[in-house]
Formats: sequence, C-alpha cells, structure tokens
Amino acid sequence: MAVQDRPAGSAQALLEPGPGPAGAALPAFDRDQLWVFFGGRQCRYREAHLPVMTHALHYGTACFEGIRGYWSQEREQLYIFRCREHFERMRQSASILGMGLPQEPEQLAQVSVDLLRRNEFRCDTYVRPLLYKS
Repeated sequence: MAVQDRPAGSAQALLEPGPGPAGAALPAFDRDQLWVFFGGRQCRYREAHLPVMTHALHYGTACFEGIRGYWSQEREQLYIFRCREHFERMRQSASILGMGLPQEPEQLAQVSVDLLRRNEFRCDTYVRPLLYKS
C-alpha cells in the first residue's frame, strides 16, 4: 500500500517519524500537532486522553502492532509495509484477549493511510496501532 499524494474497545494509532538511515537526524515535528485515530475518530494528539481507570493500564489488557512506512525520496512516495496483514494479526491477538477490532482490517489500513497523508510525513515512519480494554 502506498501513500501517493499528499492532500492539503477503543483503538488508537500513534504516528511518528521512524529511524532513518544510520546517522541521519530525525525531522523536527510538534507531536501535539499530529493527527491520530482515537476513540473512533481522527483528532490531534493533544486531544487524545486516556482515563486513569482504564482497565488496560491496571491489568495490561492490550495488544499492538508496529507498521513501518518507508519514504522514497526519488519517487516522493511513502510505502507502508503490509499494513492490512498487520491488522489481521492484531485481530488474532485481540481475539485471544477476548476483544474485537472496532473496524475491519481493511478499514483500519485505510485509516492509517489517511492519517499518514494528513500528517504529510516525508520520511520513514512508524505506525503503532494499539487496542486496549477500557
């Protein structure tokens, strides 16, 4: 899956620049300005709050994935590595914990693509979907 253009339970997806080539500095970014998927909607990172009494904080009832995105400077394109497959695996992990995904893996993959476009990253990225019991 590739992000080709850059238009101007609970689940969340945290997006951040990933490690670049050895010795390369990470691009500067303001985490509070990032768009994330939280509580079934896109919102700014600064607006996503987790209640202190959330079950997952006390008992560890959560699962996550780590999805890499690789920026091609030559093509000015971001390539996401096996996004849907990560969400399929997350569905299996959630099932073991007695939880379900809030959307189908294909829809969650599209949410990831939409967030990457909205955040306009032009570097390697790391998407960390987190599913937890609240």
